[in-house]
Amino acid sequence: MDFKNYTPFPAIGWPTMVYDENLYLSMVVRVKYLFDSVDKNGFWSLKLDPKQGDLFGQDIFYNEDDIHHSSIRFESDYVSYKPHADLIINAYAHASVPLPEWECGVKVLRKHKYADEQPPTVLLEKWLNVRGERNIQEDLVGFSFTKSKESQKVALRYENANGGMIENPKYTANTPSSEQQYLIYNPYNPIGVGVVDKIFLEKETLFRAPQIESVQEPINKPNMPNPPEGFGFIGRSWKPRIDYAGTFDDTWIKERHPFMPDDYKEEYNNAAHPDLQLKGYFEPYDKIIFYNLVKDRYEQSFNIPNFHFKGSIDYNFKQHPFYLNIDTVIVDILDEDMQNNAVYVSYRTRIPSSKDVTACTLNMIVPKEFLGEAHGQ
Repeated sequence: MDFKNYTPFPAIGWPTMVYDENLYLSMVVRVKYLFDSVDKNGFWSLKLDPKQGDLFGQDIFYNEDDIHHSSIRFESDYVSYKPHADLIINAYAHASVPLPEWECGVKVLRKHKYADEQPPTVLLEKWLNVRGERNIQEDLVGFSFTKSKESQKVALRYENANGGMIENPKYTANTPSSEQQYLIYNPYNPIGVGVVDKIFLEKETLFRAPQIESVQEPINKPNMPNPPEGFGFIGRSWKPRIDYAGTFDDTWIKERHPFMPDDYKEEYNNAAHPDLQLKGYFEPYDKIIFYNLVKDRYEQSFNIPNFHFKGSIDYNFKQHPFYLNIDTVIVDILDEDMQNNAVYVSYRTRIPSSKDVTACTLNMIVPKEFLGEAHGQ
C-alpha cells in the first residue's frame, strides 16, 4: 500500500491487525508549535515550528542512560488507535517565593459553539500539591517525614511522586523463585519515592519522601500504596495501565499469538494520567490553561489551533475519505523562556481496511493565520 503525505508535517499510514484479527488502516500526523507572543492575561499565540522533525519512533526518556529508573518525556507516536485523548504536561512547578509547599494545576475549557453567553465547559481539571525536598526518618512509632524545605521549583516527574521499590539484597539470578526479588514494590510507580525498610535505615541510607501529591489525598507517611500524581506519561508496565494489556500466558501463546489476548483493552494505548484522559477527543479552539507551571507567572494559556487533517483510501477504484481526531496534546514547557518551549498535537484515526486498498493519502485544512507558515515548511 502506498502512503502519500501531501502535508509538510511528519505522518504515516500503515495497515494493522488488532485483537479481532480484522485488517485496519491507522494514520497519524503530528504538528509542532512554538509559543510566539503573550498578552497581558497570559494567553499565548502559537506559531508553527519551521523544524517539525520526525515522528517519535520510540519512547524518549528524561534519562536515556538509565531508562529503567526514568520517566518518559515523549512516548512513541506509533500507536494504532487511542479510544480517548491524552493531555501531557512536561513542566516544573514554580512558586513566586520560596515555600515549603504550594499548588499547581491544569484545566481544559471548551466554548459552546452556538451560545457564546454560556460559560465554557470544563473538560479536564487537575491540581497537584508540591513540596520542597523532604526525607524519611525513623521515630518512636516507625517512620515519618521530615519537614519540607523551602523551594521555588520542583520537577513534575514521577521520580518525585509517591512510589518506589527496594530490592532484596539477598536476591540473585540463581535465587529460588520462592525468594522475593523486592522487599517493597509499588506497581503504580516503581521509579518513585516514599518507600523505606528498617534494615536500610540502619545503614544510614537516606530515603526521599514524595514531593508531588494529590491536593485531596496528601501523602503523610511512608510506604503508602497511593497511585502517583503528576501530569506526565504513565509507564507502560505500571498499574493501572498494564491491567489493560491482557494476559500473556501459555493459552495466549497456543491460541492467540501473534494477536493481542482476548482480555486486551485498547485503553492500554492511552498514556496520560487517568485524570488527564478526555473521554472523547480534543477539538480546535479548546483552551488549555496551566497554573504555576511558568516562572513568575501564575496563569498561562493557549488554544489548540484550528487545523484539520483529512485522509482517504483508494479502494475499488474509489476514494473513501475520513477525518483524523486530535487524540494527544503534549505541552513541553521545561525551559524558563517560553519561546524555547513547544506544543505537540497529534491527529490520528483507524478505519476498517482491506488487502485490496492500493493507496492512502493525507491532506490538511489550514486556518488563514497559519496558511503561509504551513506552505513555507
